[in-house]
Amino acid sequence: MRFTRSVLMSSAVAAAFVASSAQAAAPNGFVGTVSADYANVDHSSGGNADLWGLNGAGAFGLGMNDIGAEIDGSYHRLSVSNVDANIWGIGGSVFWAPGAFRVGPSVSYTKYDFTRAASGLDAHATTYGLFGEYFINDRFTVGAKGGGTDGEVNSIGFGSGSGTGGYIGGELTGYLTPDFAFKAHVDYLNVGGGHVTNYGLNAEYLFSEATPISVYGGYVKTELSNGAGHANTWLIGFKFYTNGTGSLVNHHRTETLGSIGTVTGLNYAF
Repeated sequence: MRFTRSVLMSSAVAAAFVASSAQAAAPNGFVGTVSADYANVDHSSGGNADLWGLNGAGAFGLGMNDIGAEIDGSYHRLSVSNVDANIWGIGGSVFWAPGAFRVGPSVSYTKYDFTRAASGLDAHATTYGLFGEYFINDRFTVGAKGGGTDGEVNSIGFGSGSGTGGYIGGELTGYLTPDFAFKAHVDYLNVGGGHVTNYGLNAEYLFSEATPISVYGGYVKTELSNGAGHANTWLIGFKFYTNGTGSLVNHHRTETLGSIGTVTGLNYAF
């Protein structure tokens, strides 16, 4: 039970179109993104939390048959009442991108280190599964992901607990212009007898194709099982694309994977 409640709390805070005809492709050399975000989370019990941090992703081609790989990393600081937590994430993916779609396996690891009133409590979780996205046309992209998860919570003086489960998610992205995207997504996580469902809507705008910096933001509604209530999350962030000039749809479809290749955290609203 201790593990289930901790995972639920972590999940609660962790968070169409005219475009150029960009097609999926493995990166030619190295491409990356660096972003910073802030989120405010309010829970139905009256609690309120702040979460801010940094994210990074780097993708590269493997030089054969449109195969690419990606490495992701993130750090976030959570502050709620008299409890703080440092949240570290790392993950990786391999994908095939022959033109109209990208598909492949991914794995991620997240660690929570709590301080202040929760000092001595830490938790970690590993997710592993498959993802895929299909470019319906120049205006729309649809994606799906799913797999398993396992984790553990340790508390000094109270022992530890562990649990296993699975996740599944889907998303639809569209482009009002080549540089203005909206995305609707749903994610479901079931671990240790409890489950979390997220419903979200995000937007991202690229200021200039010659200056690869975008702003993104959105809203996520989180429903918790076992009478744990619900949470509302509002987030905003900035992202830098290292590959230089190009439209937002081109950055999304030919460079790093974005949210379809990751499972945990606020990172990669797109």
